[in-house]
Amino acid sequence: MVKEAEQKLISIQNDIDTHGCDDVLLEHQIVAQLDLEAVLDKEEAFWREKANVSCHFDGDRNTKYFHRLSKIKNTSKRITFIKDGENMIIEPEQISRHITEHF
Repeated sequence: MVKEAEQKLISIQNDIDTHGCDDVLLEHQIVAQLDLEAVLDKEEAFWREKANVSCHFDGDRNTKYFHRLSKIKNTSKRITFIKDGENMIIEPEQISRHITEHF
């Protein structure tokens, strides 16, 4: 459909180049451009939808990747030390105890 719309527009533009510009040809050109844009919008929507569907179906195959990302995020967000005034708490058990006692 895109090729047909493009060919129609090109044909009208060639007629304008060959025969000169008149109101009827300009109107046909505008309609052809609008048709081409509509067809391109439909094609874009089709490919966008197809991409979403393939991501949905391929999602199960990508779980290893997402689990790895999750692990990286969890390890990078881990509290490794806390300053309590001038004291530095480093041990995980002491950090946990300090947080639960504080709150």
